Amino acid sequence: MSNKEVIYVDGDDDITTIIDKTTSSEASIIALVLPKKYATLKSSVNMKLLKRTADKSRKKIVLITGEDTLLPLAANAGVFVASSLKSRPEVPKVKPVEMIAKETVVEESDTDLDPDSTLEELAGGVTVSEKITKTSSEKSTKIKQIKESSKIRVPNFDKFRLRAVLIGLGVIALIVGWYVAFFVVPKANVVIQAQTSRVATEVDFTVNPTLSEDVIDKDTVAGLSKEISKTVTERFDATGEKDVGEKAKGTITVQNCDSSETVSLPASNSAATVPGGSFSGGGCSSPGEVDVSVTATQSGDTRNLSSRSYSVAGQSSFITGFGGNMSGGTSEIVKVVSSADIEKATKLLLSKTDDNIRTELALLFAEDDIIIDDSFKVANTNPQPSVKAGDEASEASISTQFTYSITAIPNKSMVAILEKKQAELVDTTTQSILDSGVDNVKIEVIEKHDAGVLALKANTDGYVGPEIDIAQLSVELEGKRFSEAVDLIKGRPGVKDVDLDLSPFWVFSVPSPNKTTINIEVSDDTLQ
Repeated sequence: MSNKEVIYVDGDDDITTIIDKTTSSEASIIALVLPKKYATLKSSVNMKLLKRTADKSRKKIVLITGEDTLLPLAANAGVFVASSLKSRPEVPKVKPVEMIAKETVVEESDTDLDPDSTLEELAGGVTVSEKITKTSSEKSTKIKQIKESSKIRVPNFDKFRLRAVLIGLGVIALIVGWYVAFFVVPKANVVIQAQTSRVATEVDFTVNPTLSEDVIDKDTVAGLSKEISKTVTERFDATGEKDVGEKAKGTITVQNCDSSETVSLPASNSAATVPGGSFSGGGCSSPGEVDVSVTATQSGDTRNLSSRSYSVAGQSSFITGFGGNMSGGTSEIVKVVSSADIEKATKLLLSKTDDNIRTELALLFAEDDIIIDDSFKVANTNPQPSVKAGDEASEASISTQFTYSITAIPNKSMVAILEKKQAELVDTTTQSILDSGVDNVKIEVIEKHDAGVLALKANTDGYVGPEIDIAQLSVELEGKRFSEAVDLIKGRPGVKDVDLDLSPFWVFSVPSPNKTTINIEVSDDTLQ
């Protein structure tokens, strides 16, 4: 892995693109050169997501920017910033707001003066300074006389009691301080560099969000599923038209030359019955007639008609009508929502995507949970328009509720799956799994089943090394001085180097096991 790489960020790169560039880099230190007025990292959510991704990849991110507006966000997320590639990177410091309480001190005079006396009266005919000198001298003389005449002094028991209490408290504080300094505060941090070897690991397993616990012996883990629901609305203009003017009206005389029986007509203004006609010589000699009031089926002045003949819908050609003038029709065109308007708005609504939703979902999980990107799903309810097709409106809207969901694997569950596979590949009687490789695992979705169940394949490199009983080692180290502890650890088979840190500075021997932390480090220069 190279030490450092400079990546220039484009102005239209979103947070997903930056993360992809970061994770695909083989460098351990990545300098991201940001364009001016770059908006994507002005979101605290995006800044934290970038920092979390870098930590998981064991990489350091440095933002190269001169924009002051990014400094508070970088400070809160713990991201390094430099003004140029030649500048020294540092995490910006945010100055706290301090509230300074001001106290007013009121001093009282020890001199008891008569408020009704003048200055000369108080001084006894002499100057103020002379009066004070004289009074002081007199007091000293009186005190001396009292001391000389007193043979027995009465001790002040209140002062003695207070002094005794303060001394007792001081002794207790010293004892407590000594105990804390030598039994509570001392800590030891041990980092062992062991001779290690890489174990290529590939394992097929299943994630089932409906399970309450893992079934590791069957390569199945209980996944974590999170979802966010949002109601999305799309507004649109109505393009349909409708004439809501008055309908034309008139009277039609309907004749029946079809039958000698009466004929019922469908209602217009009212239902009507046409009498039967008279027939002789094989033909209609006298048709039955009835006058019917009618109204045009549609509004508009185009329905104002002159006298003319009509056919009667649903009847034979021998049922005819003749009407006078149709009048009173007027036109008034209004905008209405058409079916095409609703269909177009529905397609546009369902095509909308929320670019930040994946980031919001990621923040619902623990920092070390492993999110399965390919498990992302979007579902929606049936879109509902605010008005029906044909209703009068100049504009309208259509809404639906989107439900976004994604699945993740708990870090400890992924470690268990990987270590189970690695235990099958190495001799665990002489070697132990030092690093399962969970931080660099790559997961591929093989198949999706109902209820969010996923068949997955994981690939990573694990590391194994000498078997070291950390609990037993911490017991053996207790009470050992620095050099003795280092020699003891280095004497273990497979140990290449050790770093021992005792704190605070006055601690010279390893404290009790519960105050000692031992880690076995896997680094590039120890691989075989």
